[in-house]
Amino acid sequence: HRPAGRKKPVRWGVEETELLLDLVHEFEPGRWKQILEAGGGEFHESRTPTNLKDKWRSIQQAQQPKKTAKKKRIYRLLHSDGVIFRNRYPRDAALKAATRGWPRIALLDLSSEQKMVHLYTGRRVRKEVRDIADQSFAEEKFGKQNYYWVPHVQKIGVRPLGIYLKEGDTTMPVLPNDIGRANRGGRPHQLEEEEEGEEKKRRKGRTRKAKKSTRKG
Repeated sequence: HRPAGRKKPVRWGVEETELLLDLVHEFEPGRWKQILEAGGGEFHESRTPTNLKDKWRSIQQAQQPKKTAKKKRIYRLLHSDGVIFRNRYPRDAALKAATRGWPRIALLDLSSEQKMVHLYTGRRVRKEVRDIADQSFAEEKFGKQNYYWVPHVQKIGVRPLGIYLKEGDTTMPVLPNDIGRANRGGRPHQLEEEEEGEEKKRRKGRTRKAKKSTRKG
């Protein structure tokens, strides 16, 4: 609600706006009191020097080109099975690689003519889905998963591809565990859950055999 005694602002018309532009060109921005006086009765009677300044600033902002969203770049995860990430920044791609189990990460920027390689160390921390406070959100995001990964990365540096290849094994990332490699860059936790399920079945089978042998004895 508008405070008591405060007048409703009057919209600027085309002619009044054009007058402001002409006078600003004549007097230069900042001399708002002189501009208001020079306009005489052609400005609305409610106008103040501050109103003129605000209107001029809004005109300038409207004329500025709008910022366009940064295009996504293509990063190839070196020493993987051709894994490609599409992200605006290399760190975002590195976080994806860390989530998938890569402890050392080398990302080749395929969108750049310089062919730069971004180097990171990565790790992931396992979190239980049941510990998420908002369980409706957890169910919607993770479904029947029991846990999820939180990635962490730290940048080592950037190398041109030629220099990176010359450095050889000193900076070459190691492959993730067999699960990550077998999944061709996919999310390792999917296969890990399958292995956990198979392990549970094996434990149940061993328990049943033990019970049968006990009964026979």
